[in-house]
Amino acid sequence: MVEVIKCVLKQLLNDLDSGNSSISEKEQEELLQLYERISRKELNKTEASDYLGISTGTLNNYINRGWIPEGIKKRGSSQKVWFKSDLDKFLSK
Repeated sequence: MVEVIKCVLKQLLNDLDSGNSSISEKEQEELLQLYERISRKELNKTEASDYLGISTGTLNNYINRGWIPEGIKKRGSSQKVWFKSDLDKFLSK
């Protein structure tokens, strides 16, 4: 799958470099938003539950059972964040 993604991205870059891209401005924004979402390492509760494909209630249950770490409070905020790497460990079980 990684090779397919690399091939698609290379083709996209080639099209952009050569001026042959038909990607609209809205699609460009969507691509950037997708990249930002994928590359983020810290996720809030809603993002963490979406990443795992579960509801926030189920996430809370998994936290209470000790299956997923509680999350880390960001300095100056009451909101907790989860690292993708911790969530990936749960997914790989």
